Amino acid sequence: MTRYAALIGFQRCGTHMVGGAVDSHPDAVYTNEIFYRLAVRTSAERDAILARWAQDTRLVFLDVKLNQITPVIEDFLRTIPVISIYRRDRLRHYYSGELHHYRHAQNAGKRVRELTKFKLDGNRLKALDRRVTHLYDRYLYLSQLQLIYEDITQNTHVTAFSEELSVQICAVLGLSARVLTTRTVKQAPQEIGGLLAK
Repeated sequence: MTRYAALIGFQRCGTHMVGGAVDSHPDAVYTNEIFYRLAVRTSAERDAILARWAQDTRLVFLDVKLNQITPVIEDFLRTIPVISIYRRDRLRHYYSGELHHYRHAQNAGKRVRELTKFKLDGNRLKALDRRVTHLYDRYLYLSQLQLIYEDITQNTHVTAFSEELSVQICAVLGLSARVLTTRTVKQAPQEIGGLLAK
């Protein structure tokens, strides 16, 4: 029988970093965004999606974005181990989203190497803050372990989680303890000032 666990968080908050680290464990597999652009309304729809990831031996670690949780997904999350990740620095969160959108939507198929400048849209930043705050407040009760993006990264690229953090994550997920490694490369520049258009 397949064992499931989930990571809940918002886009551009380190979910791929944490998911990739769990995926480095030989007894786990990470799904990426399993409900991406799907409005799952029934348990049959949910179960059909989950069945694609059925495993006999490895834990299936689901990436569930907070803005993709519907009542039937919430019901399922109540029955499995859940870890959450939160990004405190909303300005970096905002600019990470802007840079991601620019690289993937505006320049599909092109390698963007130059530093791109963005104007700060105060209304969009406030809307992002309201949305993130609301969804974390709404679903935090599901989480057995709350991770903070900035505590993990210390604003630098991370190739392995600390032994302490790795043991905590493995314990919540029911995995044997081992240091978890990640392949995720930070996309956003360290200095936000470099992104601000004059």
